[in-house]
Amino acid sequence: MDKKVQKIMFFLGKGGVGKSTTSSLYAVEKSLTGEKVLLASMDPAHNLGDIFEMEMSGKPKALSKTLSVAEINLDYWVNHYLDDMQKQMTKSYSYLTALSLDKHFGIVRYSPGIEEYALLRAFTYFLNKYTQFDRIIFDMPPTGLTLKFLSLPKLSQIWLEKLVDLRNDIIDKKEIVTKIKFGNIELQRDKLLNKLNNQLNEYTDARKVLENQDRTQLVLVMNQDKLSLAESKLIVEKLKFAELKIRKVFINKFKAEIPVEELEKIFSEYEIRHYPLKDESITGLTNLEVYLKENGFLD
Repeated sequence: MDKKVQKIMFFLGKGGVGKSTTSSLYAVEKSLTGEKVLLASMDPAHNLGDIFEMEMSGKPKALSKTLSVAEINLDYWVNHYLDDMQKQMTKSYSYLTALSLDKHFGIVRYSPGIEEYALLRAFTYFLNKYTQFDRIIFDMPPTGLTLKFLSLPKLSQIWLEKLVDLRNDIIDKKEIVTKIKFGNIELQRDKLLNKLNNQLNEYTDARKVLENQDRTQLVLVMNQDKLSLAESKLIVEKLKFAELKIRKVFINKFKAEIPVEELEKIFSEYEIRHYPLKDESITGLTNLEVYLKENGFLD
């Protein structure tokens, strides 16, 4: 019998539309059907602790037999990524210490792209570490960082493929690498090429996961106002570059008196859900369950 494939969901959208609330509601809903669900916030401005009224950390906390929640510490994963990079650089280029160049490595922390690389590392860790869950739901950061994160595997794969080709060309033409033959076995000693190939495999695997529509779903959370609609359309367009596609649209803070015909026409190819506006904030596991029951999500 084939092993059940773990489902992955990303909740994305304009800041303030209610990604944390809707992802929490959906996680609770799925957990009440018997699925083992892990809800993880990737947003540096975490809200899950406030929503569930308890302190959270980067390690999943069990709220029930079927629901666990975590808040991923972006700073931790930035440091993790930088530490690993520095170890690799020091190992591969020992002359950095001799020339006192290693002291300048700290500037890398402020390089563009560090946050999305850190998020990708955290994402990969959660997939490999928490395989016992049927579904992992990621509450994502604001649009800019989310789009960079989702595009990173494709961009990195393209870039690394070019670097591998270049390195192979250097090896062939300048004979930088010594090849040692043991009978019919040929060992190639080139640390840089090996590292490039390892990184290429990592990003290729991540891209396969993100593009696998049987496993991964992107959920666009929005409101009924024009600014939210404009940014939501931009998100859909930007995702085309990464060869990714929205699967569901959740309209949060829904007001029945506001016309949605234009909105639903624009997103007609997606599954659309309405999460009605509630006068007060929905906090606490019990209140989240009550909201779901009152609005027919648990029928």
